Amino acid sequence: MRQGRGTYIAKRLIGALLTVFVVISVVFFLQKAMPGDPFAQLARNPRMDKAAVEQLRAEFGVGESVWNQYVKYVNNVLHGNLGISTYNLQPVAPQLWEKLKITVG
Repeated sequence: MRQGRGTYIAKRLIGALLTVFVVISVVFFLQKAMPGDPFAQLARNPRMDKAAVEQLRAEFGVGESVWNQYVKYVNNVLHGNLGISTYNLQPVAPQLWEKLKITVG
């Protein structure tokens, strides 16, 4: 029996969402497995305000349980908050969108 187009699309969409969720989770736990503080590099940058670094630490849940950090991480990713670039101290999401436009074009 042939499946309908809607069923096929729904299965593909669910598979894509599951894949994105798995990738987000793997990235989070790989970051946790790395030694050191992810905000230490930002704190060493003389152009970065120390209060802003502490605000980012609080926003991303540094010092909280791993589960709370994971929930905040997934929430931030789903809302497009990918953090601050350590290279130019700008939000990462707009930079990605700019490059994505060029890549798709």
